[in-house]
Amino acid sequence: MFCQMIFRRFSPIWLTIGFILKANRAKPRLTYCCAGWLRPESMQRLAEQKIHIRPRAWGLGFIAVAIVMLLAAINYGNNLIFLLTFVLMALMVNSLWQTRRFLKQINIEPLAIEPRLADTPGWFSVRVSSASGHPAFYIEAIEHEHTSSKSDPYHPHESEHRGVDLTLAKGEETVVELLIASQQRGFLRAPNIEISSHYPFGLFTAWRMITPQQGQWLLPKDRPARLQQDKPDAADTGDQRAEQGDPTRLRAYQPGDSIRHIVFRHYAKTGVLITRQPESEKQPDIPHILDYHQLEGDVHARVEQLAGLVRKLSAARQSWVLYLPNHAPVSADAGQNSAASTEEALRLLARYGLAKDADGFDLHSTMSS
Repeated sequence: MFCQMIFRRFSPIWLTIGFILKANRAKPRLTYCCAGWLRPESMQRLAEQKIHIRPRAWGLGFIAVAIVMLLAAINYGNNLIFLLTFVLMALMVNSLWQTRRFLKQINIEPLAIEPRLADTPGWFSVRVSSASGHPAFYIEAIEHEHTSSKSDPYHPHESEHRGVDLTLAKGEETVVELLIASQQRGFLRAPNIEISSHYPFGLFTAWRMITPQQGQWLLPKDRPARLQQDKPDAADTGDQRAEQGDPTRLRAYQPGDSIRHIVFRHYAKTGVLITRQPESEKQPDIPHILDYHQLEGDVHARVEQLAGLVRKLSAARQSWVLYLPNHAPVSADAGQNSAASTEEALRLLARYGLAKDADGFDLHSTMSS
């Protein structure tokens, strides 16, 4: 009776203590879940990539020695050999766990890739951080057509060593530049990012492949081309120079011209109305026509010729109009505000004639001209 009375009297206290203990045990899980929600979308997606582990040559030899020692211990019943064998096995298991643990705590955040010319290498900026510090690992950008397994993901081939070796302290953050191989023009998928490490004993190699959901612009190169249509001459517009010593020009009469500028002497002789205009009058700006069908060559040749003409005219601050089949015309006025039109035209040319995948990135197969 006395025990039941004590339990009933203090039952709210016991329930409160039990609730606090359960909450403390659940706190790490809640903190981990909240941290997953609060991480940036890109970093959260990267943290969920699978980690692959396999033994290296030194690790295979270590495993073979452990197996031989275990067989010898069983055969001879030697407790000392058993002890050494279990120590080696524990060392292998700890190395396996530590390799995966440290690689999982590395956070990768891809940054934007600057547009570049086709068939030229580029740089991929990546922000790398570590929550607990990582002594050494390797990071590299790998194109999608070269994602097959390698003999050793950590420094696979010295001739193809295009990655970066890093060592991060706890909480350290750095930005690395990864070399990107040259590719053809288009809006292509960003290369995969592979990080690998064989910390701490070099027995195993752990690596994971990260696929950034972003693209890279490879603009077409310039190819020499001749303008098929220059600006009209003065004879086409009715303009002509006046007599020597007269700082004016003669132009065919247009509705709205001042009656004071009409040359009545010329009208009396020829019956044609012309007007005298000052040389300082602004000439009409007639844009250059950049037509895809007026050029020769295949799709790539025409695209590169048009890209060269667009850059040339934009640098000279001349107006132009670009005509591509099945696309709306793109035009730029003469002046400094044509940068947006130039960028739009170059990106349109970069993607012209290229097939697209399900995610909207360009493929290297082209349609006929």
